Amino acid sequence: MRKIFILLTLVLATMLSYSQNIAIIPQPAEIKINTGKFQMNANTALVLKNGADQNAADFFNKYVKKYFGIKLKQVKTAKTNFIELTTLQSILPGKE
Repeated sequence: MRKIFILLTLVLATMLSYSQNIAIIPQPAEIKINTGKFQMNANTALVLKNGADQNAADFFNKYVKKYFGIKLKQVKTAKTNFIELTTLQSILPGKE
């Protein structure tokens, strides 16, 4: 009985630790998790602060269009309902 209890405890602890990780490849430099929900729709904007993110934005927009039928508007700033792509400037070519 004690072995079953220990096994269950280990399985539960493992499940809880994995459920808190967000599996995104490549791993983002920062993830902000807030309460509530985010619903992507035709009014969702794709915020690009500089040209370094254009390739990623084009790739993401094609993916969203193909699988969800939504084309996201690309803008420089937005206050609500947006996804922001930001490349760390320290990893850009020529910045070594």
